[in-house]
Amino acid sequence: PAYPNGHGTSPELKIFRSSVVFDTFLKSGSIGITYLATYTRDAALNQRSTVFAKTLKEEMCNRDTVTAFLREAVILELVAHPNILSVTGIVEEGITNLLLQYIPNMK
Repeated sequence: PAYPNGHGTSPELKIFRSSVVFDTFLKSGSIGITYLATYTRDAALNQRSTVFAKTLKEEMCNRDTVTAFLREAVILELVAHPNILSVTGIVEEGITNLLLQYIPNMK
């Protein structure tokens, strides 16, 4: 689907950086870092969930890399399969982050 934000991700996936706490470093790759994080959907209702947070490395935050990273979110948003993590949300403030479904004991 093509959404008005220009990169194809659903506007409902937009998450504010202030609602994500990066708890534990998990892994570093060539373009990004993965953390275990806590996403607070609604603090008043105590709606929190553990998520995987994929973050681009600061030195990799150029237009082409961010576009490819967001393209991954679009693809994951369209796919529903038990062996593929679903997209929880996208943070675009500052360094782009992709929040993914957390599966315990998966690293």
